[in-house]
Amino acid sequence: MKYCKTIFLCACLNFAFSLSAQTWLSGFQNRKQITLNGADISGNHTNFPILFQLASDADLAADARTDGYDIAFSDSDGGTQLNHELISYTSGTGAITAYVQVDLMNATNKTIYMYYGNDNITTDQSTASTWDSNFQAVLHLQESGGGTDNEFIDSSVNGVHGTGGGLAGAGAAGSTPTQTTGKFGFAQDFDGTDDRIRLQAINDNTWTSFTIQVWVNPDDTGDDRVFGKCWGTGADDETWLLRQTGGNIGSRTNVNNGGADNDLTLDDDGAPIAYNTGTWYLAAYTWDASDNTARVYLNGTQVNSGGLTGDNLTLNAEASETDNATIGNIPGGGRDFNGQIQEARVSDIARSANWLLTQFNIEDDPSGFISMVASEESITPINGGTATAASSEIFSGNSTSILLSGFTASGTTLQWQSSTDGTSFSDVAGGSGVNSLNYNTATLSADTYFRCIVDNGSESVASSVALVTIKEEFS
Repeated sequence: MKYCKTIFLCACLNFAFSLSAQTWLSGFQNRKQITLNGADISGNHTNFPILFQLASDADLAADARTDGYDIAFSDSDGGTQLNHELISYTSGTGAITAYVQVDLMNATNKTIYMYYGNDNITTDQSTASTWDSNFQAVLHLQESGGGTDNEFIDSSVNGVHGTGGGLAGAGAAGSTPTQTTGKFGFAQDFDGTDDRIRLQAINDNTWTSFTIQVWVNPDDTGDDRVFGKCWGTGADDETWLLRQTGGNIGSRTNVNNGGADNDLTLDDDGAPIAYNTGTWYLAAYTWDASDNTARVYLNGTQVNSGGLTGDNLTLNAEASETDNATIGNIPGGGRDFNGQIQEARVSDIARSANWLLTQFNIEDDPSGFISMVASEESITPINGGTATAASSEIFSGNSTSILLSGFTASGTTLQWQSSTDGTSFSDVAGGSGVNSLNYNTATLSADTYFRCIVDNGSESVASSVALVTIKEEFS
């Protein structure tokens, strides 16, 4: 008489053994790793808006939406989305200009990711949060104006938009600058006759510091107003003013010093950076009550400074005073700038020399600031499925079938493997259907473990393990 003794049957959990899990922004199909050049970074900065510009990108052109709305950015971990503002995108070439808010460390390369290809996104993902709360106005001046109310957009949260030729409600097409090619993207070309842009009110009289900045390319270097909150041409007819005069860049500031106005005119003396026509400059000036000092910068380099004692910016008692700043002129004309201006920004803090130098380094040569690796595609994890033996117990010298179920069938190949210890597996030898979902084993003489490898060309995943045991025969 024959008796049967069952050893056991085991099933093990699926496991992947080629690609580890990666963090991706949800819903995106593609991404590129971006390296930001640490040589351009001076000092440590939090929430810094970097200029991100590509003249062309074939992968974006092929896989991003035609409006670029599905382009996004993440930090180095791949999963923390960064604030960004999309300035322009050309679908035919993949050319993009955007600002991305990142944290930077002095002289240290930074890794971020650019994502694209997301069918779930149908609206512009730009956010005013790209510009920290100290930015009170950020006008890129990319638009083509015609004297329409608020046609020059402020990208900060404050809505300090601009109108060509006059205040909102009183714009004038004939006194509106024209769109032209800028340092990067577009700029506004002021004719030196009567062009101006008037902004919505900036309520700054409680500020204890500020930064005024523009990219500027003069066609002449006469006594012209570049960007200011002013109401006349005298030394005390402005709260703050960035100007050019006598072939130099300069500034005027009025502050409240214990209830009395205190003003300072501070100009660049031409050293160490000459101010010439036909050349783009990042011009900026700051004032800070904490050290009672005003500073003028060209291209991130301090070119002059002077003492200016005050508690906060002045609120001049003149009836003609206005809270509406003007780009390219004074409100009524007569100090008409001749040249190109873009990126007019106002902050209620004194940006550091390192901040301004980092901005200049990046925006002076955007292509030198970024480098990319090849595009990656998002991989949907595949399922290895469950391996089940048709007969989990057989007598020595017999065979059985192993069936695979619940696996990812689309775009995958199969390879059955076996093991005598459940740990070290190798491709099966013998039997039939070694690459199909139903494997017919060779004859077996010992307990044998079976699993199937499911492979999609990028990822390999093992199925659960089925054990076929050999029955012991007793007489």
